[in-house]
Amino acid sequence: MDKSFEDCKLDEVKTVYSDWEENEYRAIVLRGPLCINGYVGVPESHSLYGKDYNDIDINCHGGLTYSNFGDGKFLPIGYYWFGWDYAHSSDKTFSNFDFEIYGHGYAPDEVEKEVREVLDQFKTYSQ
Repeated sequence: MDKSFEDCKLDEVKTVYSDWEENEYRAIVLRGPLCINGYVGVPESHSLYGKDYNDIDINCHGGLTYSNFGDGKFLPIGYYWFGWDYAHSSDKTFSNFDFEIYGHGYAPDEVEKEVREVLDQFKTYSQ
């Protein structure tokens, strides 16, 4: 997908840009209210299933900001989800889009690349 951050501004919140399964894991890249977000779902057998994101050490943009069970609406049931966003103080968001003082706005492809790297980190926790 070659969709720019700017192109995503008009998409509806929760528009899914990528959704894939890798072994027993699942990953999703979607539009949040302020930016593109990344999520990794772990299966019930995973050692981090049900853990709070504040209690684990995963390296991702700005750190983890979300953990919860799938709700069946935008994050599928059957996984425990960890997520993070790209709406930190130096990031361009959909709300500060027109201000040049803010930095980079992350496109779905960029977020997907990091989601794949973060997914690998989650795999190491279950070994």
